[in-house]
Amino acid sequence: MSAFTRHIDAALEWSVVGSFTRVGSALRRRFNHWTPLEGMRIDGRVIVMSGATSGLGAEAARAFAEMGATLEIIARNAGKADKTCAELREQTGNPNIRFVLADTGDLAALRRAAAEISERHPLIHVLIHNAGALDDHYRASLRASSSRSPARSWDRTSSPLCCCPRSKPRGRRGCCGSRPVECTASPWRPIACR
Repeated sequence: MSAFTRHIDAALEWSVVGSFTRVGSALRRRFNHWTPLEGMRIDGRVIVMSGATSGLGAEAARAFAEMGATLEIIARNAGKADKTCAELREQTGNPNIRFVLADTGDLAALRRAAAEISERHPLIHVLIHNAGALDDHYRASLRASSSRSPARSWDRTSSPLCCCPRSKPRGRRGCCGSRPVECTASPWRPIACR
């Protein structure tokens, strides 16, 4: 990235509006020479994603499905997840879209979801954590992965479980070589995996 593009990027971030509108992505696409996604294929890649039933997560899931990825959605509402998967299959023609039920604030549920997904797929290539609820207060939960986070927030210690449910992660990469991606606008600090 050149000094010029760094300045443009900083100005877009500073303005907030420029960062979170189509203007920002259009300028970044032009100045950073982003590769267009149209026509890109990722057939055979397994993507596990939370937060894919609405908003940006739903758009990302649609893009991955159009590119041919096998998509596993982690959702807490079966009706909404089933509808999302059916719509994605119909819109994209991709039959490889499924979901597992788990509240991302419930570590035991995430372990069950990880076990179910790992039975279907020997390797997960991409893990995207996009789910969460920004509550106006913190509360301790025996089911939550951390009492420092809202009960419905997927703590950074949870994401390696879905990459490698039977192994401990090595550094930033999971044991299978995949990397978790966290999509968040929260100010919470990362919590180290133990």
